Amino acid sequence: ENCILLDGDTFVEYVQDFPTFVENTCIEVCRYNHPLLQKFFINNSGEKVHVDIEQITHLHINHLSKAFSLIQNLLPDYYEYILKVMRRIVIYSGHLPFSFATLAAHGIVFLNASEDNDEVFFIEDLIHQCGHVIFSAYTLDPEEILQINPNIPLKQLTGDERDNRDVYSILHGVFTEVWMNQCMNLCYESCYFSTRQRHEILGRFALILTRFGCDLRDLSSLNIFTEKGKILLMRFFKVYHEILNKRYKLLSHLDISNQSYCFNYNRFLLLNPLYDRCLDSGSNQI
Repeated sequence: ENCILLDGDTFVEYVQDFPTFVENTCIEVCRYNHPLLQKFFINNSGEKVHVDIEQITHLHINHLSKAFSLIQNLLPDYYEYILKVMRRIVIYSGHLPFSFATLAAHGIVFLNASEDNDEVFFIEDLIHQCGHVIFSAYTLDPEEILQINPNIPLKQLTGDERDNRDVYSILHGVFTEVWMNQCMNLCYESCYFSTRQRHEILGRFALILTRFGCDLRDLSSLNIFTEKGKILLMRFFKVYHEILNKRYKLLSHLDISNQSYCFNYNRFLLLNPLYDRCLDSGSNQI
């Protein structure tokens, strides 16, 4: 029942290190920089960059578990989708790359966390990056929903030279935004979060909903969908309008003009001081 390591005839002492899994799942949390995954940690020029995995993972393993538990309670259907497609999670810390998922490592998500993040960050990032894995599985054949080559750059169709995404990428983005907005809406209504956390949720919510509307506008202007794709797009619009009608008054006064692609709560606080009047629904038990 024991593993024996030999170097020639010499016994090699070792300590067996068992894998860590997200509680109540078969999803492994990678605690070290696996050699087969190192090639994915690159900057915008394609050069390899150093990231910390071991320390940041140790710091956030409990936040990750809390986030999974909350997703299970708030979005049980989505939680089941995650269990079907996910195999591993890599938490890392570095300037680049941003959090990502890639078909070259299907079933794994890579979450770029900082020391001051908590379960609010992990809820959003898990919904986002796991959404890419889910959508890749759902659209194994993109031609079922698109009438054109999914790799065509969007700027060729819209004329917006600032947008470097291809058609399939923006569709991926909208799919994740559907679920991220639904999740932020439910998080805001939840009694789990503290006042400060709910303030952060509102900031993330406002940024995601704005991005959602812009991406839907770009897609709706293009005649590129099959009948199946049109049905999917109509469902996206339905979610957007339901949430916008319900939360516009709450979110419209928030200033997110200093945000970049990745939400930063400290920047949000500079333009949106924390006042209880901003958090006028739900109850706070923490």
